[in-house]
Amino acid sequence: MSAMEPDEEFWTKKLAEGRQGQLEAVRKAAAMWSALFSAILAAFGTVSFAGGLPELGELHPVLQWPVKMATLLAAGMMVRATILASRASGNFVERSNANSWQSLQRATNAQAETAAAHLTSAKKYGAATAGIALLGTAVIFLAGEATAPAEPAPEVIAVINGAAVCGQLNLAGGRLSVDSKSLTGAVSFLAVVDSCP
Repeated sequence: MSAMEPDEEFWTKKLAEGRQGQLEAVRKAAAMWSALFSAILAAFGTVSFAGGLPELGELHPVLQWPVKMATLLAAGMMVRATILASRASGNFVERSNANSWQSLQRATNAQAETAAAHLTSAKKYGAATAGIALLGTAVIFLAGEATAPAEPAPEVIAVINGAAVCGQLNLAGGRLSVDSKSLTGAVSFLAVVDSCP
């Protein structure tokens, strides 16, 4: 058997370190993602419940239900992303029945694959949550508060050119009128009333 070249020995050692360190590398990345998801969840809660945007109850009734459901969906997905990232980081206890170095190696490789799959899913849930939250925020921001229904025009009694009229005060074509009589003539009396007699 021939001796290894220095480059071959170096890269063989790196390959072994990489294989042996897969689980730790995934767990380290997952711990960072888990912390990020937790921070985003906290920020999401703060913005949702104490933000400067209109409250959900102030939105137009047609938008209230979809925005509420999207908010619940986003919160649930963020919790799921946080749990998956936490599982990938090794924060949950896992049992191993390994009784030899080969079975320990297989178990560790399986844990690394599972952790990587959990982390990938967590990232997808996190991205979907961000998309839903941004879309919901845009809808709330662009829709704004629901406008209150316009109050009806007041009822008035007026004396126009010596004739008394009672009805709603209207504005049409830049002219005020009562009971279809224009207020352009000589108005000697005008008063707002609860209802016409």
